[in-house]
Amino acid sequence: LFALNRERGTTLLLVTHDEALAHRADRVVSLRDGRVAGERRRAAALAP
Repeated sequence: LFALNRERGTTLLLVTHDEALAHRADRVVSLRDGRVAGERRRAAALAP
């Protein structure tokens, strides 16, 4: 899925409890009790 995402330049929304899988994402939004508890972006994802 990640390869297709980059190849086609599409958006991929993935919901997981697997931290190792989440670390592969360009952006991770953490939720707690249905509210945004934090956000992380990979530095490479921010580069033009």
